[in-house]
Amino acid sequence: MHDQKGELQYFIGVQLDGSDHLEPLRNRLSEQTEQQSTKLVKVTAENVDEAVRELPDANLRPEDLWAIHSQPVFPRPHKRDSPSWIAIQKITSRAEKVGLHHFRPIRPLGCGDTGR
Repeated sequence: MHDQKGELQYFIGVQLDGSDHLEPLRNRLSEQTEQQSTKLVKVTAENVDEAVRELPDANLRPEDLWAIHSQPVFPRPHKRDSPSWIAIQKITSRAEKVGLHHFRPIRPLGCGDTGR
């Protein structure tokens, strides 16, 4: 996996454990198992490739990683007049940045569905 500059960042290998599929006499995979396994490895490699592309570039500074989350956000047309959006507009109209202190938790962390 290369970064935006073309430098190698990750080397990802995908292997298949074929020990369960060995034919005892020939000590190798059957042709059908080999073809199925090849397809499985290719699909897995494509899935890993797609997932890794979502990872951030290792060369970016922390400020750059958070830059996308600092851009202005605009309401959806059907939610423009919702109380939640009006509260956010009130904060931003005072030239204040929206922060965690503007929110309250819906329920405390660690309570509820933990089985206690």
